[in-house]
Amino acid sequence: MQYLDSNVFIHAALNDQEEGNAARQIFSKLISRREQAVTSTLTLDEVAWKIKKHQGKMEMLNICRNFLANPAIRWVAATPEIMKKSLDLMEKLDLDPRDAIHAATCQIQGLDEMISDDSGFDRLKEMNIKRISLTKSD
Repeated sequence: MQYLDSNVFIHAALNDQEEGNAARQIFSKLISRREQAVTSTLTLDEVAWKIKKHQGKMEMLNICRNFLANPAIRWVAATPEIMKKSLDLMEKLDLDPRDAIHAATCQIQGLDEMISDDSGFDRLKEMNIKRISLTKSD
């Protein structure tokens, strides 16, 4: 099982270039293989904000509802345990707050791969978490 960073969702919804195609392919493969990937509930906030800015409120609501209904995605709440861990990661790895929440969620869920085009997550090698870019995912 892999962790999906918010940029996977954003590219899938808004990008008609290579990254967007790769992101949509990730979701298609998960569904066809009857597999799941994990993401934080924080992801929906990031996705909603970006889509609303570019596509408007109604399109944002539609897209976010579809993501929430996708059986291939397991949504993990940002619990106090995750938030405490994220503070440690902000300090230890110099991560931004949202990135630290994603990293903490990934680690606490016991995952060792994160799909993201954010190279800042390369710092997670210290935690034995490998970042895989959208175009390199299988």
